[in-house]
Amino acid sequence: LGLDLQITDLCEDCRTGLPLLKVMDHLQPGCVNWRRVHSQPRSFFERLENTNYAIEIANRIGLKVIGIDGADIANGQPKL
Repeated sequence: LGLDLQITDLCEDCRTGLPLLKVMDHLQPGCVNWRRVHSQPRSFFERLENTNYAIEIANRIGLKVIGIDGADIANGQPKL
């Protein structure tokens, strides 16, 4: 994709929400308001804001997100 991302553990590496936001912004440029994103989240609550925003963006650009929320991603919980 041309993104500077290195993911080795999907659940752990996506806990900040940043990789998800970068991929969605690559798929639909301009869909992410980067001023709203914590680029270096220092707490669970900042990670939660990022991951909830990622879910919001995913729904906005037409991706189906079912049975998972921002807290699941921020906690690194795998769900099927």
